[in-house]
Amino acid sequence: MAASVTEARPIRVLALGGSLRAGAFSTRLLEAMVDIAAPALAVEVHAGLEQLPYFNQDDEAEDAAPASVRQLRNELREADALLIVTPEYNRSVPATIKNALDWCSRPHGTGSLLGKPVTIVAASPGPSGGLLALHHLRQIVHAAGAVTVGTKELAIPSVYQCFDADGAFADETVRGWLAQLLAELRASVVVPAADYARVDGEGWSL
Repeated sequence: MAASVTEARPIRVLALGGSLRAGAFSTRLLEAMVDIAAPALAVEVHAGLEQLPYFNQDDEAEDAAPASVRQLRNELREADALLIVTPEYNRSVPATIKNALDWCSRPHGTGSLLGKPVTIVAASPGPSGGLLALHHLRQIVHAAGAVTVGTKELAIPSVYQCFDADGAFADETVRGWLAQLLAELRASVVVPAADYARVDGEGWSL
């Protein structure tokens, strides 16, 4: 369950990018969101998803988990919320994201994802914007006991068009959508996640 946060400090958000490719559009989009979020949200991008071993239930206990897993879990526990920006691979989420969420969902009943507010964004060069990846990701975080935040799902098609010739984020319409999602994420931390209820399968509302 997310604890209420005062205005005395920025809300801490851990961010995960789904692609390991250098210069990936999803990574550049995540970097833009870091800038949009400041100063109300202090977003820290986790570096090292490629260092996580494949999930093994034999090693899920905290005293048995690999160091890279313990680091990710600790970063998530210390964060007030989680932000995930994912591409779509073969109509689903990348294995890097699924593996990280599997580790953070365990041990059962005490995982670091439990009750954590989460905002998810998908992006793709194609026309669907990664909508199937977004749908699968929402199912995964719900199964792990996290709380997805956002009145609308955000899947960004033709994501390359969000950047100018110099690689800078330049789409003001998408910027507005991202700012709205981040504002909702901020509100979800100020109001405990347990006070939220699902509305018509489209999001969470008081």
